[in-house]
Amino acid sequence: MGIDKTIKNQHIYSYNVQKNNLYEVELKPNKFYECSVLPSEYCYASQSINNINMNFRYKFNANHKANINYNYNITAELVGKVENNEKEIWNKSCKLIEDNCEKQEYIDEVCVDKKVCIDYKEYNNLVQDFEKEYGIKINAILKVKLNVCFNINSIENNLQNEKIEDCIETEIPITNTVTEVIKKYEDTNSNMIDKSIVEVTEIVFYIVGGLLELGVIIIIIRLIIKNKKSNNINEKYKKRINKILKYYKEIIVEIESEICLESKDIIYVKKLEDLIDIAEQNKCCILYYKANLIKESKWYVILDKYIFLYKMKK
Repeated sequence: MGIDKTIKNQHIYSYNVQKNNLYEVELKPNKFYECSVLPSEYCYASQSINNINMNFRYKFNANHKANINYNYNITAELVGKVENNEKEIWNKSCKLIEDNCEKQEYIDEVCVDKKVCIDYKEYNNLVQDFEKEYGIKINAILKVKLNVCFNINSIENNLQNEKIEDCIETEIPITNTVTEVIKKYEDTNSNMIDKSIVEVTEIVFYIVGGLLELGVIIIIIRLIIKNKKSNNINEKYKKRINKILKYYKEIIVEIESEICLESKDIIYVKKLEDLIDIAEQNKCCILYYKANLIKESKWYVILDKYIFLYKMKK
């Protein structure tokens, strides 16, 4: 008699995140622009900027309900680097929105939607004062972040005080003559929480007679011969799956449950290569679900309005 202990990593909780920072630029009174507010994703004459109004939106979706405590804030960090050197010489931080704490029970979705006004003139004047005071020319960048922190508890999924930290970061150059708001985050991403599970198996060794042993061997041989053709097909299918997972491990995430297809439009893809191209073009992950490894697997790419789905069969 003996005991065999095996440690395995098991996916117990998966979640998707959607991030966005919508902004608009308020201009100073001038004779050049017909409107006083410009939309996002433009380049702006720095001296024309009065304020930048930002709207941070962070959405967290999980595959299981849990008790979630979370907090968030919005910070601004002004970083000054020596011109033509890129070494940091000055740093000034503040909170634009103080810490907010929320507690929700048995939920699978959290949404944070917060607005903040960036006084561009104030930061620009602060940088100019620094340069005049010390006689140094610097490159200054304002880093504005929505910071979120989740604490997840679920008895069903063996989660206890599981901590997840994330942010939406945007950079605004302060000392350039032309200002472009720079996005420093991915619109969507998927993650999983793994736990190490110890499996304990009690092994009992019996001494069996020669005839019983021979009978077992004969039965096994018959089963092998009978299923040889089917097994070869299954093996090729498994090798193909493993080859794909190994080659594209940087963008493929394996999930434990199927994706809900009711909330978005579904687009079925004929080839896995097409799905990989879609994921790479949108800089997002491919979610892999082995519904039945022997018969079928499903591969998803989730965008804002669509779910691209590829089904691989044996």
